[in-house]
Amino acid sequence: MGDARFEQKVPSHQIVAASKLKKIAFKKYFTICFASIGKQEFTIISEIIRDLHAKYKDIFFILVPRHPNDFYKYKILFEDSSIKVKPRSEMVEIKSDFKICDEKKIKHLNNFSLLWGDSLGELNFYMAMSDLVFMGDSLNKEGSHNIIEPFALQKPVLVGPSIWGIEYPALEALDVGILKKISGQKELAAALVSAYHNKKNNSFNESQVKNIKNFYKSNQGASDLFMDQMFNNKFLELNNN
Repeated sequence: MGDARFEQKVPSHQIVAASKLKKIAFKKYFTICFASIGKQEFTIISEIIRDLHAKYKDIFFILVPRHPNDFYKYKILFEDSSIKVKPRSEMVEIKSDFKICDEKKIKHLNNFSLLWGDSLGELNFYMAMSDLVFMGDSLNKEGSHNIIEPFALQKPVLVGPSIWGIEYPALEALDVGILKKISGQKELAAALVSAYHNKKNNSFNESQVKNIKNFYKSNQGASDLFMDQMFNNKFLELNNN
């Protein structure tokens, strides 16, 4: 019948805030979001960020840990580097209230290289301001996190080799070319560089957005199918009794 997550409402206030942030601070940057990064992935991701930052100064990184216990544990991976990290918690006084976001603090973000996502329930916010999303828990044999969320925002998505937890809709997304599956660290780094150059050449994302929209729309309707199936079966059961 499908997956009802294709019908979840996107929090509009997060999208509005992300658009504002992108326009003010990241307009000239290619922004990569490493979303829901799990244990055993932080070292790999930090090495990729270090390498890309050394070569491309117009890439901005967003790293969002999967678990709250990791909000402060792995930030130390960047302490001995030239990468300046800005925690999300320092952007506003109340994390969930984007209305009080200080524009001066937003502008100052372009003095940093990485936004550290130390907040809960704001993954849409992080992904919405990004040009590309890598979905975590896919480099560490955990089966990957939900890829429907970035598709709802019309973002191209990369995943690692472990996708057993999201076989639907990952296999279907791979078939239509809106999802790219990489084998490991080296291939992930190469895929990010390729996406960066495509963006610079204005060949990134245009036809892909249309394909993502069509894919997302074509996979909706699970809730209606479920209700029809449930009530039809219940009706047959009552008649049989």
